[in-house]
Amino acid sequence: MHYHTLEMLLYRIALERDFEDTTFNNYPITQIDILCACLNAARSLFDALLSIPPILYLQLPYTCWTQVGHGLAILSRLLVHNDPTGCWDREWARQTISFEDTVDTFSLKVDEIVAQATAENLYVPPIFTHIKARTVMWKEAHQARCATMDKWRWNQEQVQMAASSTSGPGAVVDGVVPDVSMEDLLAMGPIWNLFSL
Repeated sequence: MHYHTLEMLLYRIALERDFEDTTFNNYPITQIDILCACLNAARSLFDALLSIPPILYLQLPYTCWTQVGHGLAILSRLLVHNDPTGCWDREWARQTISFEDTVDTFSLKVDEIVAQATAENLYVPPIFTHIKARTVMWKEAHQARCATMDKWRWNQEQVQMAASSTSGPGAVVDGVVPDVSMEDLLAMGPIWNLFSL
């Protein structure tokens, strides 16, 4: 799991707005390659986590659980990422790994752990009793991010159409802040706290 987390944290650079300003700006395929590698690392992280026998979850160190939180946060960002070049296919990314299915499978594994540990009279750390509620919050937060990004994209299209039809291609539209993207806004604030265990 550590390897996949490190890989994912390394490749998440492709999600950053400033990526297009680097020396790679003439090579859009490089950013897409890195986004794909990040998505594959996220999928591998969750494949590894979900392949662990559930009863061993009780013995996983704290670092593994923080990796789950980071993995969910980065996966959510990947699935709503807005690529200005249009090369990143969000639908393909969602077909590669579904946020909702991943969270649901994780939740089922945790339910299995709690049931098995209770049957064997083993101590169940309190965090495991809170995960079910957390999974609902994670899914709601991700759905809210998707809805917000979809609305933002639609608004951007409307603004661009209005600007091109009234003032020509070089028009500057009031109210549009060019150096702050919606992803920047979503990356800030309390939403990231939801992805912690």
